[in-house]
Amino acid sequence: MIDMSHKTPVLKVTDLYKSYGGVHVLVGLDLEIHDGELHALIGPNGAGKTTLFNVISGFIKASKGSIQFKGQEITRLPAFKRAHMGIGRTFQITTLFQSLSVLENLRLTLEALPQSRLPFMKSSRFSETNLEHLSEMLRTWGLWEERKMPVVALPYGIQRQLEIVMAILHDPKLLLLDEPMAGLEAGNRAAMTKMIKALSEKMTILIIEHDMDVALLLADRVTILHHGEIITQGSPEEIQNNSEVQRIYFGFEGGP
Repeated sequence: MIDMSHKTPVLKVTDLYKSYGGVHVLVGLDLEIHDGELHALIGPNGAGKTTLFNVISGFIKASKGSIQFKGQEITRLPAFKRAHMGIGRTFQITTLFQSLSVLENLRLTLEALPQSRLPFMKSSRFSETNLEHLSEMLRTWGLWEERKMPVVALPYGIQRQLEIVMAILHDPKLLLLDEPMAGLEAGNRAAMTKMIKALSEKMTILIIEHDMDVALLLADRVTILHHGEIITQGSPEEIQNNSEVQRIYFGFEGGP
């Protein structure tokens, strides 16, 4: 159980709005994610989940409200500064370099980080220390055998795992996972579940998951989003037994 009584939240979202013209996509959201927590964000399609991720990570600007990361105001910071502060993320659709190998994808990611950045034309100077780090990451997350394969030749499930490894290269304090199970078959879903559980022992995670069963299995706490508003938050048990969640998410009205 995560102790949330006194510590500053890793992420604090207050009265957050995102509008396009007169259309409100996010409406007055209040959300706290605490150190060491695996927090699931779920809701029907069009609920605003990915929009919230994009606002938190800085890819789109909030219309109103506040976002604090580890007590610091980041609402107006660009995405790259949020990444350098320790917010990592993945996307619904993989953003890998398909023609490059697994190792080359990781190498480019590591070269882009402030502590290891080198001029692109001098990439031959990439240090042995960095290569050792990448080798360790590949072995830890079961991608060593595929290190020389072009991404385009990898099964989709392995591509999703690689994208997560790329996101954790800079040891983020908060990892945003946008539907990591999307498009995966049963065997790959089991491997992804195991990977996320292992990651949750090392870092704080906010995950979008469309599959209610997966979200309830993984999460310490769950937030339900519907039409851009937070309907309820609670433990997996509380969410599972919430009649409003059943009505909105499953279309179950209850009653005699």
